[in-house]
Amino acid sequence: MILIVCTDDRNGMMFNNRRQSRDAFVITDLIKIVGENKLYCTEYTSKLFNNFEFKPEICEKFDNLSNDSYIFIENPDDIPQNITKIIKYLWNRHYPSDKKFNITNFKLESSCEFSGKSHEKITREIYVKC
Repeated sequence: MILIVCTDDRNGMMFNNRRQSRDAFVITDLIKIVGENKLYCTEYTSKLFNNFEFKPEICEKFDNLSNDSYIFIENPDDIPQNITKIIKYLWNRHYPSDKKFNITNFKLESSCEFSGKSHEKITREIYVKC
C-alpha cells in the first residue's frame, strides 16, 4: 500500500484527536499524485476534500486493500502493516502533538518543496521500503 501522511518537524500527526493542520495545496498535490487511482481514507479525513471534485473512498479498516492502493491516514493508529511506499508532507513547523508517525525500514527516494496556501513552505518526501 502507498501511505500518505502529513506531519510536523517532530513527526507529530495529531493533537487531542484532531489533525494538526491542513493545507489546500497539499490536497491538490495529493490528487495529482493519485491520478486516476482510488484514494482511501477515513470519514474524518474525507472532509479535507469537500471543496474538490475528487472524492476519496471512505474506509475505516485498511488491512484488506491491495498493495497498489493509496491511503491517506491522519491518525497513526490507523496505519496498516503492509506499506510499500510513503508519501509524507511536512509542515516544516513544530505543533503540539500526542500522536506521532513512527515507521522504520524505509529510505528516502525523493524530496521537493513548494509553497502552500496556509504554510510558507511544505516539503513532500517519498520513501520506499528497504
